[in-house]
Amino acid sequence: MRNEGPHCLEWIAHHLAAGVGHFLIYTNDCDDGTDLIMDALQNAGLVTHIRQKPTGKRTVQWQALKHAGDHPLVADADWVLITDSDEFINLRPPLATLQDMITRLPKGTDAVAMPWRLFGNAGQIEMRDALTTETFLRAAPLGNWLPTTHFFKSLFRPAAFRQLGVHRPKRNKDRVPNWVDGGGNPLPGWFAKKDARINLFGLGVSNALVQLNHYSLRSAESFMVKRARGLPNRTDREIGLGYWIERNFNTVEDDSILQMLPATKAKLQELMEIESVSNLHENAFLSHKSRFQKMIEDQDNIELFWHLAICGDSKPPAYELYRTQIDRYLKAIQNDGK
Repeated sequence: MRNEGPHCLEWIAHHLAAGVGHFLIYTNDCDDGTDLIMDALQNAGLVTHIRQKPTGKRTVQWQALKHAGDHPLVADADWVLITDSDEFINLRPPLATLQDMITRLPKGTDAVAMPWRLFGNAGQIEMRDALTTETFLRAAPLGNWLPTTHFFKSLFRPAAFRQLGVHRPKRNKDRVPNWVDGGGNPLPGWFAKKDARINLFGLGVSNALVQLNHYSLRSAESFMVKRARGLPNRTDREIGLGYWIERNFNTVEDDSILQMLPATKAKLQELMEIESVSNLHENAFLSHKSRFQKMIEDQDNIELFWHLAICGDSKPPAYELYRTQIDRYLKAIQNDGK
């Protein structure tokens, strides 16, 4: 995590309520109090917090994954889930916890590819101190022709894999792991063998048991602050209007995660009662508001924020346009390779 102070407590509370037993949290270069919040939660025995100091050329996220792969918490865990703090597990009723879901999986399952569901800004411009899962209820439609909306994150048995990854762990070369989708349906063997395959596009997968709600934008003001922070796994990619447009889908309502909200709120109240946590959360939110106000004094940022506010909702492409774009990309890649 880096500068996730206004949002990280809800994320922790939500996943505690969903049955996560412990968190291995890496932070880097925080100046909004995120690291102090994690320290307080570590003192309460809920997380193990490691301040990651970036070194070398690899991104800080990959450095953290390398360190986590050698951590005893990972080695001793029955199941491991690697997610960012804008990704929330969404279990389907009557499932209340991950343990409930695991009992529904086929015998011998090694990994669950939990499909993303991209959530847009739901028309929210101003940053508010409110719960993400309660505020942003508009999402991309299922089955659309946009590969960006078909990525996944993995819940997996670490004993069945040799190395951690952002979207999926890397398999042992002498064994093909058993993968299932978000409905518990087996995924094909070629998918299990192909570590580089990090999306489920074209596989017709199910989310009958679980999906992963991905709130990569939140409000326009929050997005501006995120833009200044940058992406954890990319040091060379600017977060701009194109990033927003590719993710701001508010096509359909999806409020299915609200069935988990009472348990999340109960856990959040417990976290707020830990010494210093409530004050740290408030200070983090005020820090982000202040950052936005400072950013908006710059003319380029004023222009970008205006474009975010007026560009409207993104629309999934028709199949014909999608097919044309894919053909163009393939041709461009071939030309670049000559």
